[in-house]
Amino acid sequence: MYQPLTDWWRGLMPDQLENVLISQRLVNDPVVIVASEHGNSANMERIQKAQTYSNKKTGQQESRRILEVNPSHPIVKELLERVKDADKEDRESEDLAKLLTETALINSGYNLKSNDDFAQRFYKMFNGAMGLARDAPVEDIEFSDDDEDEEPAAEASNEENNGPKVQFVDESGESQDVGADVKFSTSTGDDL
Repeated sequence: MYQPLTDWWRGLMPDQLENVLISQRLVNDPVVIVASEHGNSANMERIQKAQTYSNKKTGQQESRRILEVNPSHPIVKELLERVKDADKEDRESEDLAKLLTETALINSGYNLKSNDDFAQRFYKMFNGAMGLARDAPVEDIEFSDDDEDEEPAAEASNEENNGPKVQFVDESGESQDVGADVKFSTSTGDDL
């Protein structure tokens, strides 16, 4: 029943996923990443990566992992329907599957290949959830001189309310007001 989804998902991320299986152990999460039988755990990958950085001659090869899918989860059911009904590439479903996989990687303690790609996919999905276009452009906002005048007014209102003041005392003993009643002193450790 879930064969179209598991085949599609494996084909979508062949460099990261060794296999996509239906899970019998997931209850609340839609997916989980597990190490293959001879693969490395997240902790072992971190250890190997640290050793690779200290020894530049050896390269680290990332292992492919197994994605377990919760067949009872509504997200997985919806993805299955989209995959079955898709006559063409559905970019939103692909982004959702990648986002779910990357979230499962994070949840399982693995590092992502690209945090930036994950963030961009997340923002697109978040835009869609808010009813905005997934690729809605960021609009430039021009600030006028009137906007800059608002900050001193806020500082003046703090002084009028006798708000807290902070003084910073540098090594020479000079103090500077920075906004609350506490005095901070920098020390080189010789004074202790």
